Amino acid sequence: ELRVEAAGARVVLRVQDRGPGIAADVRRRLFSPFSRSAEKAAGSAPGVGLGLALSRQLARVMKGDLRYEPRPGGGASFVLSLPAAR
Repeated sequence: ELRVEAAGARVVLRVQDRGPGIAADVRRRLFSPFSRSAEKAAGSAPGVGLGLALSRQLARVMKGDLRYEPRPGGGASFVLSLPAAR
């Protein structure tokens, strides 16, 4: 599910699902580079854990932010906020 909203001088994009969510111990490392171990990466979808780290860094360079929010009742929500174009 994708939601887009204006929040003052910011635009907020929220991507959310209704899956099992993300465990608390994993949440602490979500935005850390190379947070996926080689074992975990080999046993699932390809990647080494750079996507979210780079995405957050890019958002912050653009004066925004990218964060994770758990959804009540299960699921995950990633929220990207950026300054609105003038």
